[in-house]
Amino acid sequence: MIFCQANTYSISVVGRVLDDFVVLLRLVINLKKSHVFISGMDDDLKASIFDLLGFKLGSLPIRYLGVPLITTRLKHSDCMALVERILSKIRLWTSTSLTYAGHL
Repeated sequence: MIFCQANTYSISVVGRVLDDFVVLLRLVINLKKSHVFISGMDDDLKASIFDLLGFKLGSLPIRYLGVPLITTRLKHSDCMALVERILSKIRLWTSTSLTYAGHL
């Protein structure tokens, strides 16, 4: 995940860094899985960003590492699914790994 300012200079710097990444590590960026998330910009700037990077336009909300990415501040209810998954794994781990005395 890369964050930058919404101007063509910053986007071109990100593009050059990604190009250097490809050359140095000999890894290829999967353009089918790469997205740009843009809000609050005029259409000309959006078009120039797509021309510079070649990524698809993404839309919010999405989940990243189980946490929802939204345009507003995260609330308790937004993360409850993740918290419940973590708690269920902890309960499973403690019930299978601890002895009866350990449970007490």
